[in-house]
Amino acid sequence: MKTFILSIIIMSVSGFAAASDRYIRIDTPGENDNVDPAKPMPVSGSGKGLYEGNVVVRIEGIDGKKLAQVVTTMRRDDIAAAGTWRTQITIPRSAPAEIRLIAFSPSPKEGDAAIASQPVLLKTTGHGLEKIDWQLHQYLGASGELTPVLPEATVGARFSNGKISGNAGCNRFTAAYQIKGKQLIIGRAMTTRKHCAEPDGIMEQEQQYLQALVRAHAYTLKPDGLELRDENGSLQVRYRVQKD
Repeated sequence: MKTFILSIIIMSVSGFAAASDRYIRIDTPGENDNVDPAKPMPVSGSGKGLYEGNVVVRIEGIDGKKLAQVVTTMRRDDIAAAGTWRTQITIPRSAPAEIRLIAFSPSPKEGDAAIASQPVLLKTTGHGLEKIDWQLHQYLGASGELTPVLPEATVGARFSNGKISGNAGCNRFTAAYQIKGKQLIIGRAMTTRKHCAEPDGIMEQEQQYLQALVRAHAYTLKPDGLELRDENGSLQVRYRVQKD
């Protein structure tokens, strides 16, 4: 009887050791590395005991919101051996200044915990909003409410090297800006001096859009766009990434 009990204990300990021997880790990029959202980012790592060798690589915001994800397979000599994996993932152009990279191997059995790596904190180059072509989606109109852009109008902006420029609807504009943390200050815009009769309301829209830019005091990057708010937190401008 004692021999039987001892055998059970040995089997249990061996099973625990096998389970705890499973791991997945990210080798590159490293903690606090600077990464460029404009380029595919190589990611590599190693692991052991992964479910069917599957590896999911995910980019998240600091709040845990998923921004991008790819799936790859670990290379190994046999099912129980350690192995390596590598892939590429593209960081969204509108990603925030700090992001988190994780890798995990999901269990095929529902309810079983995934084998996960330690998260790697990364910093995107620039301020996230810079060197992206933004298309105006909504602005704070004269009514005090968010107003959609006229369907026939193309209004956009680009932030680069301390200068915001773009098409205000009828005229081209340019203005200086400063970023400090999440604070964004935009100066008064200089514009060309055209007058457009169509579409109806285009000049009023242009004026209100440029005024909304001057009221901007802070910015927030979203997975699908950019928001500018005033000192009181009221939304002034909402952009989306311009489609090619």
